[in-house]
Amino acid sequence: MKIGCCGGLDERGMLAENGFDYIECPVRVPMAKTEKELQKIAENAENLPFYAFNSFIPGELKITGREVDFEALTDYVEEACSKIEMLGGEVIVFG
Repeated sequence: MKIGCCGGLDERGMLAENGFDYIECPVRVPMAKTEKELQKIAENAENLPFYAFNSFIPGELKITGREVDFEALTDYVEEACSKIEMLGGEVIVFG
């Protein structure tokens, strides 16, 4: 069994030192980074890999009702999945 902890990039060192197997970041973390920044982060992920990402869809992006912008939603999902994959993520938690 692997034990992970939710956190951001700043907590990675502390989590690795305390024996966690992986970190679970909010999707907003990779979404705020450029591809070049993500490549650098991925290169330094050996001590604590990214496995899961949470809080997939931001509140301002509607997924039900008449206000759904399917094009914006599709663009967001494609970009998020691409960036998560760059970091080695395998699981996306919806909530």
